[in-house]
Amino acid sequence: MIINDIWAIILPPVEEMIADFESGAGNLDIIAVIGSGAWNNYPIDETFMTIDNPNPNGINTSSTVMKFLRRGLNDGGEPHAGFVANETLNVSDYGFLHVMVWKPKISPLKITTHDDFQYTYDAFNKNPQQHTHTWVDVVFDLRGFENELWLFDFMPDYEEPLTSNELVEIYFDNLRLSNDSVPYTISINNFMANETSICENASVNFIPDTLSVNYDSVLWSFPGGIPASSSELFPTVEYAIAGNFDVTLTAWHNGLFNVIHKTGYIDVIPVPEIPAMPAGPEIICFSEFATEYYTNSEMAIWELLPDEAGNINYYDSACQIIWDQNFSGEVSLKVKIYNGCGEGEYSDPLYIQKLPSSNPDFSASQTLFVNQPYTVQFANLTPNQENFDFFWDFGNGDTSTETQPEYTYPENGEYPITLAATNKTTLCTDTLMKENYIFCSGTGIANNHFNGFKYYVDVTDRSLCLAFENPPDNFTFRLCSLNGTINRILVLTQKATIIPFNELTPGVYLFVINTNDKQITRKILIK
Repeated sequence: MIINDIWAIILPPVEEMIADFESGAGNLDIIAVIGSGAWNNYPIDETFMTIDNPNPNGINTSSTVMKFLRRGLNDGGEPHAGFVANETLNVSDYGFLHVMVWKPKISPLKITTHDDFQYTYDAFNKNPQQHTHTWVDVVFDLRGFENELWLFDFMPDYEEPLTSNELVEIYFDNLRLSNDSVPYTISINNFMANETSICENASVNFIPDTLSVNYDSVLWSFPGGIPASSSELFPTVEYAIAGNFDVTLTAWHNGLFNVIHKTGYIDVIPVPEIPAMPAGPEIICFSEFATEYYTNSEMAIWELLPDEAGNINYYDSACQIIWDQNFSGEVSLKVKIYNGCGEGEYSDPLYIQKLPSSNPDFSASQTLFVNQPYTVQFANLTPNQENFDFFWDFGNGDTSTETQPEYTYPENGEYPITLAATNKTTLCTDTLMKENYIFCSGTGIANNHFNGFKYYVDVTDRSLCLAFENPPDNFTFRLCSLNGTINRILVLTQKATIIPFNELTPGVYLFVINTNDKQITRKILIK
């Protein structure tokens, strides 16, 4: 060729194809297998073979590609696995080698040029492998290869140390020289969002992965979003209603397009709905200590009104009311739900009636007995007695269901009396107990002998003197008239105690001392 313009420069083609297995352009002259069952253990045709493209989508739509059977440790595989080809790379005109590769694993790739193993240049892939089971364009930097050598090694799996035991299939295609260092991609193949779980009426910023890719235009689809679609590269989308929404990005480059679809990618959380009315008893007996209630939702906040009705302990869907024991009347109980997006509205209130007490009460014809018979006529003072069933406990194991019982105590002693009134309609029971209400003393000295104790009445000083050999351990002393009136109650702790009774009218009195295990009863005459 004669060039008339001395300043003219002959430029190389944009790309030089080394091997395209579909068209047959630049067929590789593979002369040896390396690292796949040790050095050259397997024939070339049992290791490398052209097949139909297993994934003719994305950046490589060729119908025919090269399959490489990369053998693992079980078959004597070595880290540097690939081929040696009789191929001289044109490193004078081109600075980069591109190879389309499909791999089921992520590992380094390596190329080498050499001349009878005396001069060697090598390079690992410039762009890290980030994807498996899809075609990627791998780039090798040749700018450090100073000489054009006639042998070319390509190792699509250079895992050192090798960890794979089994054989894996690797595919490669379109080995080509170029001065473009950017890996070829069909276009954008991934995107992300600044948030994927949001509340209603919040916005999401979408960010496509544009690192080392080329693109001409994009189209987003946002079902449930505002806007529903966008051609902006970095769109912002508002979601006004709750739900799970897909997002789709279609990206174009060089007349080809790539579709990235993410199902249910955006989760829009609603403000909680109004829960069901609390469930539980609506009629509460006055004597009930605590009552439990439930709702149909977790993450619950409960409210009891009025406040003086009691306290509430709650955890999620369960609530316990600890009733104020003096309260009766109507209360309202309601519940609302909360989540990361706020609090919902309260449910309809459940109205609860805490019934008033039946006010059981009673009296006795006599509460202090000096001599037998110890017969007591009990008077039931409970109002509206026709509405109740009654149960009496006389403190010694005997009971009665009469409304106005009469009872004779067979033995000396001090007895509590309990009256339980059960409403015939509501079945609520209220109870009144009077401690040490009935006292049957017996005849006195002969029946209550107690060693280590003396007493006498000082007529001059009008006082009672008590003397113990040992200090009494909180003994209880009571002085009563014969009609049952209690005139003195003391706790005895000293060996000697003087009890004055100047204000008492002359007559016969009874004193009782309760020790830890005995009872002392004595009659005295006060003048």
